[in-house]
Amino acid sequence: MRVLFVMGLIVFTLTSPVLAEESTARPESPARLWQTARDAGVREFARGAYQEALAEFEKCVPVAPGLVATGITASDIGAVLNALGRSKESLPWFEKAVAIWRSVPDQADRFAEVALGMADSYRGLGDFRAAEQSFRAGLEVNPSANYAVRLHNRLGDMLREQGRNVEARAQLTAALGQPGTSPMNRIDSLLAIADLDRQIMHWDESKTNWHKALDLAREENAVEYEALALRGLGLTALNQDDMTQAEIFLKRAVAVFDKAPQLVPQQIANTLHSMAAMYFESGRLALAQEAINRALDYIRQDVGTEHPHAGRLMITQSRIYSGLSRFAEARRVAEHAHQIMCAVYGDDSVAAADALGNVARIEHEARDLTAAAQHFERALEIMRKSQAATDQRIVVMMSGYKAVLTDLHRTKEAKKVQSEMSGFGFR
Repeated sequence: MRVLFVMGLIVFTLTSPVLAEESTARPESPARLWQTARDAGVREFARGAYQEALAEFEKCVPVAPGLVATGITASDIGAVLNALGRSKESLPWFEKAVAIWRSVPDQADRFAEVALGMADSYRGLGDFRAAEQSFRAGLEVNPSANYAVRLHNRLGDMLREQGRNVEARAQLTAALGQPGTSPMNRIDSLLAIADLDRQIMHWDESKTNWHKALDLAREENAVEYEALALRGLGLTALNQDDMTQAEIFLKRAVAVFDKAPQLVPQQIANTLHSMAAMYFESGRLALAQEAINRALDYIRQDVGTEHPHAGRLMITQSRIYSGLSRFAEARRVAEHAHQIMCAVYGDDSVAAADALGNVARIEHEARDLTAAAQHFERALEIMRKSQAATDQRIVVMMSGYKAVLTDLHRTKEAKKVQSEMSGFGFR
């Protein structure tokens, strides 16, 4: 999930006056000028007018009366720059705020909200190591329950994306077990752990938590969370090859997003990506191509073309090209996705292995069997050594490798892979 929700919360949690002298300040005083400009910036941010919000927050810089107001201003500017997609520019402002909150006593929650903002900026830039450090720094200051849950949720979700399933579950379990948190934070926790269970094929647990999140989202009238839960149910049905249910849930998710007052490009892209996968699996390639192209348009405007979120969509795009027998394009796009994952996560990462397995699938379909076997072998070597050695990606990869071995008449090796697949015991 995109952390734009958190960006909004950063601003909303700072709306109350922070300066003791403000109530007695003269209208022309710096404190009054700062509060007036900041209140206007918060209003603009709340309605999604980020450029206007930035202009108001920038007025706060020269009149900020004291260290606390300076820290809040730096946090505000960092948040709005990140919301504008200017992640690199946001980092110096977040760093300034971090330095201030480290120097002022009893500012754990303000430090935590800046840590969330910095982590989102780093993720937008594809620097996942720095994002993880930022999340962990926020947890180390022992913030209040709501901030601790947000940090655990965001860190857990990012670790899940990297295939670090054991570490991800530890973070998400800590979030779910935290008492005294808000309904929205609980929804976030349920969504994240449902997706982890989906990934490792614990279907019943996954669907239970998707439905819990859906019910709570509807109780809270949280439209975007409702769409996310519906999308999760659609993906789970898709993973179980139930195309009828997958289409029902995914179309509902798209309809809910269409009604959302503020559309988050990455969430729309992810939902369209799921639709494309569903159309591809059900043989409707023209619809699949249309959906993936729309998804890529949203991702390009959000994080660009060299981000792993774009890479994941390219993997599906390459599969659609292959289904259309456009093998040269399919291989080019698949190799580009693999390059992105290697550049961001490293050559030996789960994400890179997953992308390399996709290259192998394309090669198999193009009848380059020798290359396909070599790439499957390398991808599986990486996966077997990882925390993702028990999720569905390795099973899909083994199935593809077995098919290549069969076509190469390496029957004994194919049977060995089949035996390994059978021994996983997934529910």
